Amino acid sequence: PERYLLSLATLEPRKGLDVLLEALAQPDAPDLPLLVVGPAGWGGVDVGEQAARLGLASRVRALGRLPDAQLAGVLAGATALVMPSRAEGFGLPVLEAMAAGVPADTSDDPALVEVGGGATAVAPREDPAALARVLAEVAGDDARRAAMAQAGRARARDFDWDVCARRMWALYAGVTARAG
Repeated sequence: PERYLLSLATLEPRKGLDVLLEALAQPDAPDLPLLVVGPAGWGGVDVGEQAARLGLASRVRALGRLPDAQLAGVLAGATALVMPSRAEGFGLPVLEAMAAGVPADTSDDPALVEVGGGATAVAPREDPAALARVLAEVAGDDARRAAMAQAGRARARDFDWDVCARRMWALYAGVTARAG
């Protein structure tokens, strides 16, 4: 589709895909398709069944795992990445979206908020109505998406491998200097 929301997640309960689908069923949610990219995980999450139960079967497409080149194209074309996780250790899809200039809408999971660094739109975990409002605001505002893309690219530069390696080297040097 020309415009769509994108989820990059292993299909498991902690990723909050049920919250995302419930958000899309809200009356004020954007009327955009959702592409779900990711392999099956634990917990028996069936995106197709959940979408059908909510009347969203025609708007939700589960694509499974994609090769990197296809994933890059799907990510680059997204109106927004949506990551309503309940718990994350880091949030690599958010970083990938920001680096690609794609606005990211996340839950208020601390790891996602930290990675986003103010460049993402945030909704409270477990709140489909709030997520629907955030999605509508971002999807419906070209200027906001452009600003988020610019802020996201700047934030993603903070995670460049060379920058991170220099920071780690300086940290280790400081620790060893104090220890020695």
